Amino acid sequence: MGGPPDRRSGGWTGDVWLGSVLMPERHDQPYLDELRLGDTGLQHELLGLMAGTIFHPRLGTDIAEQRDHIAFVQRDDRSRREVATTEAYADGSLVWRSVVPRRPDAPPLSLADTHVIDDDAVREMIARFLRFSQRYYQQRRMNPGAVHLAVSLSDLAFKHFGKLPTYPMSSFTIGDPQIEDPLRVPSTPLRITGDQLPDAQQFADLIVQYIAREFRLGGAYFTP
Repeated sequence: MGGPPDRRSGGWTGDVWLGSVLMPERHDQPYLDELRLGDTGLQHELLGLMAGTIFHPRLGTDIAEQRDHIAFVQRDDRSRREVATTEAYADGSLVWRSVVPRRPDAPPLSLADTHVIDDDAVREMIARFLRFSQRYYQQRRMNPGAVHLAVSLSDLAFKHFGKLPTYPMSSFTIGDPQIEDPLRVPSTPLRITGDQLPDAQQFADLIVQYIAREFRLGGAYFTP
């Protein structure tokens, strides 16, 4: 569902992308009418759910009707570089890709913020995506039954994962991390029942544990 975003950075100082995919088990009725995918009223209704949850409310959004979904793209105001994309499919599947934010108060090219993917930032992003999805299904008045969640991290060259230190760092050892890029977890998508879906933080914690394990096994888990 959808290709990777056009990324022109990576490596030492580039952005890391988080991708989240949610697929409902129940497909007995369409969640979105394909004949209404170009309806601006429907598009802005969905955008209203994204603003303040998985989208930045201060950034503009480009909206495009596709054959089986609606695509919403946010870009940086100055560079016009893509920073987040959401796709809402007629079959109820949801896809979100976004740059993992760095600490807003971090100095430029801070060693820790440049090389370490903040597990708290990733945890919060996954929780927000799950909270958005719950609101989305409620808005559509659809019962997805259970949903299946899969997450990916990409542009991982020279990156570690873990807790960011609270002190300035004067050096950082990269080593030779062996992490698949993109990294997809878990190996089998996580099944979440409708009753469990409101427990967004619990499942965000679980996904972060999967990610941390892969970085530990790859020699790239960071502890301050």
